[in-house]
Amino acid sequence: VSQLRQLFAEAGCSAYQMTGSGSSFFGLCHHALHARRVASRLRNRQAGHVQCVSTTGRWQLPSPSIN
Repeated sequence: VSQLRQLFAEAGCSAYQMTGSGSSFFGLCHHALHARRVASRLRNRQAGHVQCVSTTGRWQLPSPSIN
């Protein structure tokens, strides 16, 4: 799990977490292009089966704050 956390962080996911049962690990992205880029990075790192999906609504992650 710690390796997956590291891979998702390095790939640029905005947030990431293991599912409750532990059968999957998922990451959130700001938009579809971002998700495809993250998925490509994860595939290149051989992180397992990687799939892009989207929400059915108009919900969006808040923009990251710049400090």
